[in-house]
Amino acid sequence: MVRERLMRAQWKTVGHVRELFLYPVKSMRGMSVPEVTCGWYGVNGDRKYAFVQDADLSGFPWLTARELPALLQYVPYFLDAASPLSSAIRVRTPYNRDLPLEAPDLTAELSGQSGGAVSLLRLKRGTFDCMPLSIITSATIEMAGQAAGRSLDARRFRPNIFIDGAPDMGEATWINSTLIFGEREDAARIQINYPTKRCVMINLDPDNSQSDSRVLKAVAATSRSLAGMYAAVSRPGTIRVSDRVYLHESE
Repeated sequence: MVRERLMRAQWKTVGHVRELFLYPVKSMRGMSVPEVTCGWYGVNGDRKYAFVQDADLSGFPWLTARELPALLQYVPYFLDAASPLSSAIRVRTPYNRDLPLEAPDLTAELSGQSGGAVSLLRLKRGTFDCMPLSIITSATIEMAGQAAGRSLDARRFRPNIFIDGAPDMGEATWINSTLIFGEREDAARIQINYPTKRCVMINLDPDNSQSDSRVLKAVAATSRSLAGMYAAVSRPGTIRVSDRVYLHESE
């Protein structure tokens, strides 16, 4: 542990964790949590479930808010928040219903709204995305907001980890570097792999699903549609809100 502290003292401090998010069901509303546990597969309880469009034979058959913006108004929650890997999940719908995730009524409702049959798919652990973790910084969101002429909520970008840092923190230079969170013995480390290419999802307001095309246009104009970073876990552990974030740059 002494060696670990000496190493950390040489690392660059780039900010602190402002907020952490879990998405129990792909493209439904996420939840803000005070702490996450990371395994090799990503965050415990994150995107274990997704609805699949039965007629879609492509490599991306998931029902998302791109096809059905109202999906963001469905609010999943764990019955046992302390055990996200094993907990049952219920969903509060925009129509004042509270249903088990596996309820046929929920599947039928989503099928009707999307215009085609959908089915629920579950993984024991895992993610229905390019990489296990998604990260974004306040500097990136502020820059996008300035270009779009409006204040932007971090939830538009659906990160797992939202880092608060200085405007000149240089997120784009983090590729292939390692982040470590906090000073605990079980502090997680993650490897930054590549920038996140954005789509129309960021146009959608996370509270009401209304679309504002200025957002994606601004990100496209200022950063070639790149905002945030995809990452993988290089050492399993915990991440907590307010953790100091250290950067170990690749050599």
